[in-house]
Amino acid sequence: MARESNSDKLSKYRTRVDSSKRWRQNEQYDNLWVRMINLYRGKHYRGNMPGDRLLVNISFSTINTLVPAVSIGRPKIFVNPRRPQDGDKAVLTEEIINYWWEHYNCQKEFQRAVKDSLVIGHGWVKTGYRFVEEKKLDDIEETADEAADPVPTGQVESTMVIREDRPFLERVDPFDIFVDPDGTCMSDIRWIAQRSRRPLKDVQKDERYDYAARKDVSASSYSKWGNTNNGGQNSNTTFYEDEAYCDVYEYYDINAGTMCIFADSGDKFLVKPIKIPYVFGHPFFMLRDYDIPNYFYPMGELEAI
Repeated sequence: MARESNSDKLSKYRTRVDSSKRWRQNEQYDNLWVRMINLYRGKHYRGNMPGDRLLVNISFSTINTLVPAVSIGRPKIFVNPRRPQDGDKAVLTEEIINYWWEHYNCQKEFQRAVKDSLVIGHGWVKTGYRFVEEKKLDDIEETADEAADPVPTGQVESTMVIREDRPFLERVDPFDIFVDPDGTCMSDIRWIAQRSRRPLKDVQKDERYDYAARKDVSASSYSKWGNTNNGGQNSNTTFYEDEAYCDVYEYYDINAGTMCIFADSGDKFLVKPIKIPYVFGHPFFMLRDYDIPNYFYPMGELEAI
């Protein structure tokens, strides 16, 4: 059997993401989630009336009663050694994990995901390890011996500065996670992907991506509130480059054990398929409210009301 080319893989992955979008549209999931969010906001009435209308927002009071009960307290994480000789390591690991959870605001991200799960039925958190470094240009200091030599002044050298080197936990917008539409739970999905809307200029300058691929990416949307389109009211305008955005997908093929990154335009991977870098598989965890038999997406508190 011929080996599948990267071009074929890219086409297949984009088709899968599109099928997940169609599934959510056909099943009215996106509309349902927007409606539940509006109920929480107190936007219950449809249409305009000349006078004021009052309502008792049961949705708001229900959610705000449940959220503190689920996630107000910071958890105390315990680490138990598997072997007697690892007792000291377990104590140290436990202290580090609890420090990370508090110091890097993991609790706030978790609370946001909990509110998602109560309002629309599910929430997403992403976990992993983040390592960020950047170049820093420094002037080379001229010593007395160097001053005697005919060396040009004003030289600079670059050094790598580590900005982040730690685990992370962050809430992901439920509208930006796409899953296998044939799955009924997290254990039987074949793939999962996260969408990120990024400025086009940032994507084209991101050195983590393949050079040819990022230069081939084009804009798929523009800022609704950009200076050139009058707050989205005038469509007969031109857009500044700073207002251009593109959608970038971080795609995990669970069956194949690979991950890749691609944009919604261009014919190349920004990051070609590689082995998933996490020993525990993909980095997404789903918070589920009320499971419905044979349905992937659960039901939230407000839908039950």
